Amino acid sequence: MSIQGVVAVVVHHRSYDTVGRTVASLIEQGLDTADIVVIDNSEQPERCPELRQTIHDGVEIEFVENRGYAAAINAAIRYFREREPLPSFLLVATHETRTEPGAVGRLVEALVADAGAAVAGPTLVSGAEGEQFVWSTGGFIDPITHVPKHHDHRASLEEVDVEGKPRARRWLDGAFLLYRWVDIERHPLDERFFVYMEETDLHLRLGAARRRALWVPGSIVWQSSGGVPPYYFARNIRLLLKKHGNLFQRTLAAPYMIARRLLATVVRSKSLAAVAPTLRGALERLPSDRIHDDRPARPVIIINPLAAALAHYQEETVAVFEAAGVPFSILSVPEPSHASTGRVAWLRGVNGLYSQAAKMVRRDPRSRVLVLWPATGYVDLLLLALHGLRGSVILHDPHPLVRAIGYGALVRRIASRLCARRITLIALSRGAAAEITRDAGRIRVETLPHPILPPTEHTPPSPSQTVRVLGQFKKDRDLGALAAIGEALHDEFDLQVVGRGWPPVPGWTVESRFASESEMDELLQSSAAVVVPYRRFYQSGIGIRCLEHGTPLVAPAQDFLVEILGTGAPGLVEGDARSSWVDGVRQAMDAGRDPVIAAAAEWHTKCLRAWTDWANRE
Repeated sequence: MSIQGVVAVVVHHRSYDTVGRTVASLIEQGLDTADIVVIDNSEQPERCPELRQTIHDGVEIEFVENRGYAAAINAAIRYFREREPLPSFLLVATHETRTEPGAVGRLVEALVADAGAAVAGPTLVSGAEGEQFVWSTGGFIDPITHVPKHHDHRASLEEVDVEGKPRARRWLDGAFLLYRWVDIERHPLDERFFVYMEETDLHLRLGAARRRALWVPGSIVWQSSGGVPPYYFARNIRLLLKKHGNLFQRTLAAPYMIARRLLATVVRSKSLAAVAPTLRGALERLPSDRIHDDRPARPVIIINPLAAALAHYQEETVAVFEAAGVPFSILSVPEPSHASTGRVAWLRGVNGLYSQAAKMVRRDPRSRVLVLWPATGYVDLLLLALHGLRGSVILHDPHPLVRAIGYGALVRRIASRLCARRITLIALSRGAAAEITRDAGRIRVETLPHPILPPTEHTPPSPSQTVRVLGQFKKDRDLGALAAIGEALHDEFDLQVVGRGWPPVPGWTVESRFASESEMDELLQSSAAVVVPYRRFYQSGIGIRCLEHGTPLVAPAQDFLVEILGTGAPGLVEGDARSSWVDGVRQAMDAGRDPVIAAAAEWHTKCLRAWTDWANRE
């Protein structure tokens, strides 16, 4: 692929005089002919040879049914999805656009420089040579009516700072856009719009997923546009406000804007020609909420109410969805210990996440909701139902080891009665599933594998004799097991404990402090082995992270780790004998990293299958 992995689609509809120049201008920008496809929805088979003659040799033409602009772009996504490797960016151009030198390169530079941006658009100009004016520098949303409007519409080019840095916009005009591939592939255009405002809808959906749209001033592209036809303005503004507006905007603002637009058109044209199509667009029944979508999985809305504590777990979950091709959005809020606000403000923020998720589900009813941790236990299930959401909640610990609210018998009974048809609880081990099933009453419980980062090439670590315990101290930690290891092995190995709240442990060097995510990775990577000294556990985040780093671990042979590592795996401790822990350390050290790396790869494959099946399930 040319210019840093860019592929391009030119959407063509009966503009035979201009489409050839558009394709030629893209080739002049540095795109290879093999990286351009023309999606023709003209439905004029007799003119196919004429179109072929106007298009540069080597450029593929796909002839499709005319289901609109959005459908044409979605067809291009399917076309390029077969590429190996996948592209980095998808350039979308309509059939009459022409580029100034360097226009595409500047869009690419903007997206490369801003990882949070999903789409970049140029300064769009229009008009005859010598009489050019600005058509759009991106758009904003009217705060009262929620109607989309252009920035700098019909301003002179001299009034725009074309040397300025890229700026965030709520939406961008769809005539010429560069999308990051992963974003446009996860969030296809809504084909119900047919033509006009579908890009606005997409960019608002991307914004809701915390992905930015950028206007790039120095990228200049010419286009020809006559504005939005009366029928599509009336129909599509209703559809846009149905998806993104509030009750006032849907019921009052939409009719007001349609009537205002019609009156202005009649006065300006001194004709009633716009009346009939406007009324048709204003009165006809809108398409259903079912969105045409050929993706292999339904979009997932990930809700994380503990953005700091669950940062790595979120990363693992996202990595599995990305590898499985499952589209997702993330809504998160930091917990009080990592924010400047108190507990009440945090709980309001959690409720806000559910409210935002409900809006996203209304926009795309196919979406599934996945809560990574219930902030208030079973009360969160009631909040989900209160917001009209259906979804799944991951319960890591059936009975939390630290003080938590929302797990009492009364709230469990209420949730069982009110949420059984809407909410599913997810356990990450068979043992946890059995406990949750006893507590949850009528609520369905399913078991899914704990997510894990994909296998990587492991750089052999420097020789180390350091054995560590990592993570916060909790009441279930087996201090007797650690004391036995310390007594037997303190002369053989460098024994270290790093984590908040730990008391002194004989034979071990204890650093009772917080370790950041990056430091935790360094500690795991540099350890010869990691001890997980739990008396009781349902799943182990540290255990999973050891697998990700290929670090041998020593832990009780409970079902969670037995399923991953296998029965009798080196380092898994059977029984309560203190000597078994000492033997476990030696066995893990002798076996080395290879068995752990192999087990991690197999577990990742299992995660992909299971979570893809979950995302596909109706």
